[in-house]
Amino acid sequence: MRFDNLDEKTLDQIAPPELKDQARELIQNNQIHFGYRLPDRLQAVVWDEEPCVVEAAIKQDQLSCICPCHQEVEGQICPHALALLLAWVTEPDRFLNRGELKERLRKYSKKVVPLG
Repeated sequence: MRFDNLDEKTLDQIAPPELKDQARELIQNNQIHFGYRLPDRLQAVVWDEEPCVVEAAIKQDQLSCICPCHQEVEGQICPHALALLLAWVTEPDRFLNRGELKERLRKYSKKVVPLG
């Protein structure tokens, strides 16, 4: 599995409808910020009473999510991690490619900008 292959049908299999509704609400209320993608990870800050730095990773075809919220129930994904994944599936262009961004910044940091 790769993030490019992730779709809403897959998310339906890993989360119940009420959790998906919570995740959609977080997205609709613009509570997901600073979305980044790397080849094997997605990262974002999800604001829900307090900021949660959320990460989803795919290793050896297995999806894993990390969120400091402790809202997982019986091994289910939390609403913040699901919101991250759902945001990726529905609006992948909102996620900056961290590798490309680093390369651009490295290129610009070598240029001298004249003052005044």
